[in-house]
Amino acid sequence: MKKLNLPLILGGAIVFFIIIIMIFPEIFTDVNPYGIEQIKAWTEEGGRFKLDAAPFPPSKDAILGTDELGRDTLSFIIYGTKLTISLGLLVVIGRFLIALPLGITAGFGNLVSRTIINQFNAIFSAIPALLISLIVLKFDFFIRLDREQSILAFVLILSFVGWSKLGLIIMERVGEILAEPFIKGEIAIGKSRFKIALENVIPHLAAEIVVLFFMEIARALTLIMQLGVFSVFVGNLRIIEDTEGGKIIQKDISFEPEWASMLGTARNEIRRAPWTVFSPAFAFFISVLGFNLLGEGFRRHLQQRDSRFIPVLRKVLSLDFRILKPKFLRKKQNMKLRFKTVGIFILALAIISGLIFGKVDKYEFACTDSTYIFNSELQSRAIIGSNEAKELATKIANEMENTGLKPLYEEGFIKKYKTDDIYIPVSSSFEVIIQEEKRGLVLGKDYSLLSFYDIDSSGKIYDATGDDMFNIMDYNKFSEKFIVIDKRFYSDDAIKYFAKSIFEKSTAKGILCIARDDEILQNSLGKDIYKGAVVQITQGVGKFLTEKENINISICTHNKKLHNIGRNVLGILPGKDPKVGEEAIIIGLSYNYIDKEIGLKRLQFALELMKRLSGDQINRNRSIIFAFWDGTIKDEYDGIRDYVEDILYPVNKSTLYIDLSKLNSYNYDYLFYSSDQAPITRYFAWSLGHQFEQNCNKEGIEIREYYVKDYYQSKLQGSLVDNKMFIERGIATIIIRTSNMNNEGRFTLEDLGKLLVKTINENNY
Repeated sequence: MKKLNLPLILGGAIVFFIIIIMIFPEIFTDVNPYGIEQIKAWTEEGGRFKLDAAPFPPSKDAILGTDELGRDTLSFIIYGTKLTISLGLLVVIGRFLIALPLGITAGFGNLVSRTIINQFNAIFSAIPALLISLIVLKFDFFIRLDREQSILAFVLILSFVGWSKLGLIIMERVGEILAEPFIKGEIAIGKSRFKIALENVIPHLAAEIVVLFFMEIARALTLIMQLGVFSVFVGNLRIIEDTEGGKIIQKDISFEPEWASMLGTARNEIRRAPWTVFSPAFAFFISVLGFNLLGEGFRRHLQQRDSRFIPVLRKVLSLDFRILKPKFLRKKQNMKLRFKTVGIFILALAIISGLIFGKVDKYEFACTDSTYIFNSELQSRAIIGSNEAKELATKIANEMENTGLKPLYEEGFIKKYKTDDIYIPVSSSFEVIIQEEKRGLVLGKDYSLLSFYDIDSSGKIYDATGDDMFNIMDYNKFSEKFIVIDKRFYSDDAIKYFAKSIFEKSTAKGILCIARDDEILQNSLGKDIYKGAVVQITQGVGKFLTEKENINISICTHNKKLHNIGRNVLGILPGKDPKVGEEAIIIGLSYNYIDKEIGLKRLQFALELMKRLSGDQINRNRSIIFAFWDGTIKDEYDGIRDYVEDILYPVNKSTLYIDLSKLNSYNYDYLFYSSDQAPITRYFAWSLGHQFEQNCNKEGIEIREYYVKDYYQSKLQGSLVDNKMFIERGIATIIIRTSNMNNEGRFTLEDLGKLLVKTINENNY
């Protein structure tokens, strides 16, 4: 009876189980490994309030307990299998890529290769590889690398310090093979060294290489584990733990599921929470044991006298495949078995192909696929307070209901709010007259209205760009003129004060405000009414007016008042994760527009994003709130103001706000982006923003810093809403903008949608 190869069976079973965990981690746990629960609070039967902090001991909800951040240890190990084992595999491949060519050439007598191998072995015999790896990877440069760069650094360093022992084994083994009598026969018949290496040396060496490969994986995992104990691991994140006494104490934590990182961050918890140390240590033990057993099992199998491994490999390397054809395939009576074998092969190939390519279309994002009814029925513009905006809000609410969202507001998807008075121009003209030659300016391109008093007047201009507007002694000089003021030197509140004073103390016909550097013309929408025209002009127009002499201008405007009611449309997709399902990501969108083409593209993008994120194939751990703000074309009417004042979802459950309400072009070459309001102390928000940046880099989309004014600057420059959520409600905020340029660029809103779906779905930080 043939003796069972127990090491091969046991090692193969362990390694097969590890591979299954790597490919299908969700089978073994339904807990989000990134979910944080640092504090638990409850009330006992006697009414006594209890409070407990992570790490929490093993329980029915967390079989292996949690770490110091409250993350489930079992799910962290399960999801960390892929990164840990892959890292060990890459290190071994790197070592073999160096050791094989040098070892074989050294075995053939190449002096340079032999010297390199001997010198490296001498160095790493005197200085342990662990110590060198520890010193190098502890440099701040390596600690600050992101995941992909960190993996590359680990592979290069660990391959460099560990290849020489492999090289020496291969060199000595090649020397032994070349000393065999059959090699002399090959030389005698005139075979070249290359032919001998390919057909004789490598086949005899291959069995040992296979054994060494699996055992080397175990060795690499052991080194990774040892480095982890010293807080050296992939994706190392250093945070400030304490600053008492002016001394900064830093702490290394892991934000990636990886076994070595668990050992590094938990080594100080061995007395208080031993499960945080023993769990990853046991995972390493089982993996190292499995690869060692598999290597030993292959060694026993390949050293058997009836093993066909070496003859088959020789034929493959000599391009003779006849020996690969099994005997049963040459016999007619085994035709059924042949078809069965081919069928199994095709089935296995189909399954593997499905696993590899099955997720390709998960993040496809095409606005043109939408079946929304807005194409034909979309009005020329939709502005807060208008009937068009009211109808559009109703349609969006219907789409939310059809998509499966739940109302966030108790009375339905639409939340009304009252605003200040709203005026918009019905007609407007601005003409510049120089020596009877007229030049017409375009509303929205050359100028915008800041006052909505019906006016039809003309007159000369007074250049006040050099005057101190806070200390005007004689207002009569402004009478019957249009005053030009440079906004670069004054806040918006100051401009309003000047306008009020000028129209009260003189008979001025209007005020022309030159825009600040990089300031975009405001939309002609507002509440202010003065006795004359107040107009914002571009810097180009301002320069033209102040440099020319004897200029007359003529301004004629007719305005109308809209309803001062705004309508936010809010719906929620409930989260699926039992641990963090109530936490919510808020996505802020806009449905107001002045340009119909941009409005249509933006609506299609927003509704397609909602549709994609509500799909069953999306891993929606947290809840997602879609907020279509009204009034986004003017900060003072922006619907986010009402939400911040009358919050509809608990602030402590609102983990992140993603602001997409100012996507002002549908084609772009770069994105404006800010994560300043998502600091590292807001772990989930910071990590999601970090991953979004990485995904942009992978797709080649340039990210430019979007500057968010602080609270006091916002007060000075008017009522900006960029920091409303963060400053007033403490909700971490990420801002994404497209440029206000002419809708040209390599990328589209569909590319942005794909990145957002991918980032939220994979949520790896």
